[in-house]
Amino acid sequence: MQVLDVGTGTGFLLPALSKRVGPNGHVHALDVQPAMLERARKVKLPFDNVSFHLTDASYTSLDDGSLDRVIIHHAFHEISDRCGAIHEFRRILKTGGIVILWEPRVVVGAWRVRGYEGMFWGAGFELDRRITDPLGRGCLFRAVDGPLGSRLHSKT
Repeated sequence: MQVLDVGTGTGFLLPALSKRVGPNGHVHALDVQPAMLERARKVKLPFDNVSFHLTDASYTSLDDGSLDRVIIHHAFHEISDRCGAIHEFRRILKTGGIVILWEPRVVVGAWRVRGYEGMFWGAGFELDRRITDPLGRGCLFRAVDGPLGSRLHSKT
């Protein structure tokens, strides 16, 4: 499995992602802040399967259709060009690939998450499901063929 961790920050998710994809998979850790990537590089990982990318989410050097998952944990609200990032996610994801978007409840209200859904629908994604708990809100989007996604939900 090939995974992109957008806004990796201090590398909080990297040990779990490295273990999840295993020694034959790969995790791409992306952040725009050099200091955060330096901290993330110091995280103890179970496998040597993580690479670090100092770049904006709206432009990566990753190949078209090369990823299985994009994970955005507590970072989407900080991306300045969200529409550009979403189109980049669609470019680098395989058809059927998943974007997992998770935002903290104290930062992002339900109305904003619904707005994010609309951005993804217009860029070749379908909403797979919504996730809500006391700490946050999230969505799983599936990359689909064609120029536009669908507002039809396979699961609610």
